[in-house]
Amino acid sequence: MAREILELLLTQPDIAMAREWVVEATRLLKASPQPTWLETQVEQYFALQQLIRDIEAEDSALAPAAHELATFADQRMFTQGLNWGKRHVQLTASRILIRKHEPDKAERSMNPFLDMRTDCIMLAADMQVLCRHHSSSTHAASLDRPYCLELVRSQPNASTDVALLLDMWTEHARNAWLAALQANITRLSMDPLWLKHPRPLLDPAVTTIAHLLRYILLYPSSDSRDCRFRDACRVDASRSLYLQLCVYGQLQQWDAVVELTRPGKVRARACAPEQRESS
Repeated sequence: MAREILELLLTQPDIAMAREWVVEATRLLKASPQPTWLETQVEQYFALQQLIRDIEAEDSALAPAAHELATFADQRMFTQGLNWGKRHVQLTASRILIRKHEPDKAERSMNPFLDMRTDCIMLAADMQVLCRHHSSSTHAASLDRPYCLELVRSQPNASTDVALLLDMWTEHARNAWLAALQANITRLSMDPLWLKHPRPLLDPAVTTIAHLLRYILLYPSSDSRDCRFRDACRVDASRSLYLQLCVYGQLQQWDAVVELTRPGKVRARACAPEQRESS
């Protein structure tokens, strides 16, 4: 029965529904002649799944992946009579490239008069990207542009400077570019460790206890995360020590390796499980 319960939990993507099933499974196991470790296994499994989902949600916002996009949009021209012009806009991890034509067309063209100039806007950690509804100066509703994105840069005098104003034409395109720009700007100020070691996706269906412990040791986190992991997984002290040595060796943090391998500390780790059992 415990195996069937675990299989059901594995195939249930709705975490709220899975939580209800765990409560029901716990009630059934308590009322059945099954050994107590089956009930403990179900509870630990759910705690592990919940922890994986929480960590993925937190870190995906803290250290998002780099986004690269390219599309056509209308750019507000601040030096040519405040007009709009259709431009090819390309987003990379650190900059925005603006051209009149697609790069492929410019490379293939034999026209010597084709405008191949490229404007480059470097992203900065102090930039902000905002959604804007641009109203026409003629007050004609038909000329409004409701799906604009505005990229602003902070100034020393506490004011802001508009670095770019784009009309993305559709709500879907605006939302996609908003998320991508915010993610790439966030990456400019995050811990360098996230850039040196790109963060893997934590998939509850395939993430093991060893993978999760290595992840927690590798990436910066709060003490509460370590405590939740120990309470949920109850990892053996020797196994935890081995994984810590592997991770700190990968990071070349030799002082941490020396600290972990001090004779007194290793002996204390080895005796910890026996002390808990005797107590």
